[in-house]
Amino acid sequence: MKVFEKLQKKFQHIFMLNLSTRGDRRYKMITRIKNGVIITDILESGKYLYYQDGKITAITDAELPFDAEIDAEGCYVSPGFIDIHTHGGGNADFADGDRESIVLGCLTHARHGTTTIFPTCTSSATKDIIRYLEIVR
Repeated sequence: MKVFEKLQKKFQHIFMLNLSTRGDRRYKMITRIKNGVIITDILESGKYLYYQDGKITAITDAELPFDAEIDAEGCYVSPGFIDIHTHGGGNADFADGDRESIVLGCLTHARHGTTTIFPTCTSSATKDIIRYLEIVR
């Protein structure tokens, strides 16, 4: 099995869209996170965070309907982080010039809470930058 296929299988939950059936209509699952310290402009404990379709819908102490629950006991809960300068991740460098390195770097960031990255390869030779851009495309 190729590295990319192994990574895709290992991190399958990142690629899945939470869809279920409620009655006759399809809807996106509502997930509730409990027991974590929620990072907003302050640190909040004792509240639930609800999200649907990748967006936070509520931070409240109210009991709202949900489909799935995550117990974040002992963890911090925050929206995704943005890394504005990265050369890779998981022992892979974006400038390695192969698809597996780019995917591994992206998956490593996703696994650790980074939802947006700006891959950096401008210190590479021009031919390597062109190859990198062709792979990413």
